[in-house]
Amino acid sequence: MCLFLLFLLWLLLAETTKEVESAANANTKQYGVMCWLTAIVEAERPVKELKQDPTEAVDEILAVNMSLSDPKFQALFNDSDETNTWDKQDAKITGAKFAEDWQKSCSKWRAAKKKMMGDKINLQGGTNWQSIAAQSARQAASIAVRQIAVQAVAWKADYDTAVKIITEEDTNPIKQKLTAALYGGDGKTAKIKAGTTYKAGSSYADICVGTNKRLSLAGDKELKKPDTKASRATPLKPGRTSKDNGRVSGSHQKARHRRY
Repeated sequence: MCLFLLFLLWLLLAETTKEVESAANANTKQYGVMCWLTAIVEAERPVKELKQDPTEAVDEILAVNMSLSDPKFQALFNDSDETNTWDKQDAKITGAKFAEDWQKSCSKWRAAKKKMMGDKINLQGGTNWQSIAAQSARQAASIAVRQIAVQAVAWKADYDTAVKIITEEDTNPIKQKLTAALYGGDGKTAKIKAGTTYKAGSSYADICVGTNKRLSLAGDKELKKPDTKASRATPLKPGRTSKDNGRVSGSHQKARHRRY
């Protein structure tokens, strides 16, 4: 008799374990989405700790690039006379192919040059840029500085993006993706809607889950609560949504909304 009772207890335990395991397996992929979101958060560095805005440095690099790009304009930009403005130049210069671009950059170039002279960066050369006599040397220098300028612009763009993510709370993509992971939908609303799924083809689903549709984590938690009727709903099979598996009944939906 004792053995029979132990056998029944074992069967009950096995069935309970099976149900718990089934519910856990059915929701495992739902929680896998968090791996991608966590990776995003960890990848973001605290840009607020930067001691200076890189814009000024980027402008100075671009200014040097301007001075090396075309010998035709070297004399103009190296002229220390700040009254020698663009509109006073010879028509052969102002009418050149790249005249419009040069005109836009002229004031920035002068300001950057003035700052560099004021900071006494070029102690040996005084207030003049180092001259490059040979055309081959000029071309080599131009290519090198242009490459630096391109990289500087790219870094500045990355910096601006990172600052925007931190400073603009309402449009923070990390915040929205975390909210979407918890509550479903587009991440702008922190509440549960019955049957809400993620949009197909989302990158977090592709990277972490491998299927196009996910329920919200908060919704999964609600379905797994042992003290609610909703917890007795049929667990979702991997790769399926609430549409595939049958929606929670209307009374269960109302109960879920009342709790939130």
